[in-house]
Amino acid sequence: MKILTKTNFLIVMLVLLSSSAYAAKKTKPSGDIIIPDIERSDTDVPRIKTEDFEVGAFAGIYSTEDFGTNSVYGITGSYHFTEDIFYNVTIGSGTVTDASSRASVVSDKLTYLNLLFGYNVLPGEVYSSAGKAWSSSTYFVAGLGVTELNNTQNLTVILGGGLRLVPSKSIAVHIDFRDYILNSNLIGRNKSIQNIEITAGATWFF
Repeated sequence: MKILTKTNFLIVMLVLLSSSAYAAKKTKPSGDIIIPDIERSDTDVPRIKTEDFEVGAFAGIYSTEDFGTNSVYGITGSYHFTEDIFYNVTIGSGTVTDASSRASVVSDKLTYLNLLFGYNVLPGEVYSSAGKAWSSSTYFVAGLGVTELNNTQNLTVILGGGLRLVPSKSIAVHIDFRDYILNSNLIGRNKSIQNIEITAGATWFF
């Protein structure tokens, strides 16, 4: 009796295993790979291109060594020879404050004309709060100019740098730093001075 019971149990197990194997053969996985169809949109980031001209205006502060810090404003123009190299002309105007009322200062008017060579060193992109991409570049400039202080024109060496953001296809925003190195007699004797300028402005390029 026990032998029959064991035999019946083995028969049932074999039937179940055979059914499982047959079901596994019938449910072979299909070899098809589903690839999601994602539509990608190309972002057209505005950039300044080779041979573009750029003109605009700026305003900021100009600190004269041995004197105070005053406002300055002016106009600027650039020609982009390549994507990395550009030439710049800047004309600025402001005032010089004689805080100690030294008689050596006859005129408080400041004017300058700069001819600069610029080089873009860190081009990149930034994103606005709305998720829009703006092209950006950090650049260095160097050149020569003429600064008129106290009715005297002084040859000036200019060193500096800046950040340019391009939010649209025709407008750029600038933040600039300049170090003006020149000889001056503002304090009654001739000496080499360094005047610092920080400005912000906007330009139109075409």
